[in-house]
Amino acid sequence: MSTESTDVSQTRYRIRLVGFNRFSSLQEGEADTRRWFATRNGDYEQRVGDVLTRAVRYKRRKYPDDWDKLPEIIEERATAIKIIAIQAYGKSLDSVGEGMTCALLLEGDTDFLNEDWCFE
Repeated sequence: MSTESTDVSQTRYRIRLVGFNRFSSLQEGEADTRRWFATRNGDYEQRVGDVLTRAVRYKRRKYPDDWDKLPEIIEERATAIKIIAIQAYGKSLDSVGEGMTCALLLEGDTDFLNEDWCFE
């Protein structure tokens, strides 16, 4: 896994993934479609029950001269990933505002997600 981070400072992303937890409390053999992700909220408020419908990966920028340009999307996927719970500052919340860092419990096909992905 690359240690470089994707610069999305000029992008109106909804959520940027910054970490995730692959651990589950289920017994071996049981299906689990829920995982916790550490996230940086973008330009929009997120609420429990919201469904994230588009995941994207951006091309990494190599030079500072490129930072004033919108990033290039190198991969995108249609998704139906639901926000089940939000935690921030040691509390469970119903919503989280733009620019906040929080943990989201997401439900759906999250197996492909890592720190390279954002939701738009």
